[in-house]
Amino acid sequence: FRSMPWARRIWMGVPMLMLPQAAATDATKTKLKIGGSSTMLPLVQAWAEDFNARVGGYDIRTAGGGSSTGAQLVCLEAGHPEQVDIGEMSRNWEPGEAVVLDDGYTYECVGSKVRVSQIGVGLDAVVVVTAGNGTAARCLASPGLGGLTLAQLRWIFSNLSDEALSGDGVDMHSVVPNNDGDTIKEWRDLDASCPET
Repeated sequence: FRSMPWARRIWMGVPMLMLPQAAATDATKTKLKIGGSSTMLPLVQAWAEDFNARVGGYDIRTAGGGSSTGAQLVCLEAGHPEQVDIGEMSRNWEPGEAVVLDDGYTYECVGSKVRVSQIGVGLDAVVVVTAGNGTAARCLASPGLGGLTLAQLRWIFSNLSDEALSGDGVDMHSVVPNNDGDTIKEWRDLDASCPET
């Protein structure tokens, strides 16, 4: 991935399960609390059901609330009533939440100093859907555009300025060759044959 900067960025969006190093893992522990990313919740619920069907004997409680909630709850001190054993995230850690340690996968929570191990379990997927005969569909199918590149998708969905994207290695002249400079993202910025909407 090091030779493909875009692939590394996709990895940073990988859903993460955080396992506290101090959590009990022996068979005597019957309760397991998991909380965090609402995106991951259906997957985690399916894993919990499958785990219980195969192993049994565990009371696995799952909850959503968002990636920030997963980070907050897994970083609570052991014994805190809201502390979870596994916190799931569909993004990487924010600087104010935890710092990565030398091994590259252990994080120390800011404030509580709780240490967690980060394990990537999959990739988030994004599907762009347009109305069959709408403005976007006609523009995407036009001979001038003919679809979208990863860089164009990043420009469309990013809240970064064109300058920041350019500083991050995005060739803005190829991404938005028809940019009118008004800071409003429009189909015409991508191709002159598209409407200014």
